[in-house]
Amino acid sequence: MRIGILSDTHDNLQMVDAAVRQLNREQVDLTLHAGDYVSPFVIPRLANLQSPMIGVLGNNDGDHRLLSARFAEYEHLSLRGTFA
Repeated sequence: MRIGILSDTHDNLQMVDAAVRQLNREQVDLTLHAGDYVSPFVIPRLANLQSPMIGVLGNNDGDHRLLSARFAEYEHLSLRGTFA
């Protein structure tokens, strides 16, 4: 199993897009995100992953309810609690 790991993306859409492209190229089976998405608008970019993604909320994630709602819009993305 190939696992990709992300964290602290902090709304940096350019870097999120680059990471998603690389993870897709590597054909990972699962992606883990250790938190700090910061704003919900980054989630649709992560939805471009070809693998399922499991994430947690980090200490810089603001609106937990809105982030959770945005995750719920995508079948292959799941949010599993809070890290910090």
